[in-house]
Amino acid sequence: MSSVARSVYYFGAYLLIAGVSLFFFPNQTIGLIGIEPTFEVWIHLVGILTFILGVFFISMARQEIYPFFYVSLFGRAIFILGIFWVVLFYNAPEALLLFAMIDSLGLLWTGYTYKKHI
Repeated sequence: MSSVARSVYYFGAYLLIAGVSLFFFPNQTIGLIGIEPTFEVWIHLVGILTFILGVFFISMARQEIYPFFYVSLFGRAIFILGIFWVVLFYNAPEALLLFAMIDSLGLLWTGYTYKKHI
C-alpha cells in the first residue's frame, strides 16, 4: 500500500470508529466535546453515514484509487472549514476544534503524500 493510500486508510479507520461510537453511544460521544445529550434520531443517522464514509475510504485505499484520494482532499478541507464555521458563528463547543486539528493533520499527510506520487 502506498503512503497516500495508507493515510486514507487510517482516516477511514478513524471514521469507522467515530461512526460506531455515534451510532451506539451517541450521548457519550458528543458529551466528550461538550454537546448536550440528544434523544433524537439524527445522531444515529450521522453515525451510520460516518461509518459508511469510513468503509468508502478504506475500500478506496485498498484499491489505490488516486482520483478518490484527490477529491477526498476537498471534502476533508470543507469539513474542517465547517467545524470552524459552526464554532465561530453557531456557538458550537470549542472542543470541536480538536477534531479540526486532527483532521487537518490527516489532510496534510494525505496531501503531501499525494503530491509526492504525482
